[in-house]
Amino acid sequence: MPNRIITLAVAIVTFVLASCATAPPPSTNYGVPPTNYETKVTHSIADVLRDPDSAQYRFAEPAKGFKYGDFHAAVTWKGYFVLFEVNGKNAYGGYTGYTPYVAIFDGEEIEKIYGPDSTAIYQMRYANGDRVR
Repeated sequence: MPNRIITLAVAIVTFVLASCATAPPPSTNYGVPPTNYETKVTHSIADVLRDPDSAQYRFAEPAKGFKYGDFHAAVTWKGYFVLFEVNGKNAYGGYTGYTPYVAIFDGEEIEKIYGPDSTAIYQMRYANGDRVR
């Protein structure tokens, strides 16, 4: 009998915590979308490229989004992000292929750039709640 009570208590707590993980309401103020995002991204990522002048970029339009915190209990960030891809050169001078990234904006400034190996990309969501990837 005690095992059933513990199982029931765990199920109730899990349900309550899961119900807290909701998207921000449609009336949420995400701020103003960044306007000069392509230039800001290319300048920010240039330091990590072998030959930044030859890099090729593909950009999506800025999108409203949000990110949950630990255990999806609360929204820890909301605003605009830009998905982009970079095709850079390797040590032999050949292009490596397009690699996906996401730039998180705080107004007009880049707050952070996440690369393809970052779990943060998988935690990002569009304003309507759909996953980014």
